[in-house]
Amino acid sequence: LKELSLASRIRKILDTAVARSEGQIRLPELLTGLHCRYEHLCRLFKKFYGVSPLEYILAQRITKAKTLLRNTSMSVSEISYQVGMNSPAYFTKQFRSIAGKTPKEYRDNFTDR
Repeated sequence: LKELSLASRIRKILDTAVARSEGQIRLPELLTGLHCRYEHLCRLFKKFYGVSPLEYILAQRITKAKTLLRNTSMSVSEISYQVGMNSPAYFTKQFRSIAGKTPKEYRDNFTDR
């Protein structure tokens, strides 16, 4: 129960950081207030959520990007910065690895309907 509570606190911290679109998120600094070793916190988070904190942050950013692609006319570059990624090329690469298509292909798929 104590571990689950700690994992839940980590998730809240990560969700807040992603919501703020802070750009580069420095996880070790972000999690220092939990007073545990960074490695331990990462293992604990993965145990309960099935992904590392970095993978979780990336997935949250891609989810946010999908919403922006569907509901705005922002460019892919603007969206990459909006979700906290500093390189549109890296954003596109990561988006494709998670969504199975590029951001443009994803948007085109929604506008064709």
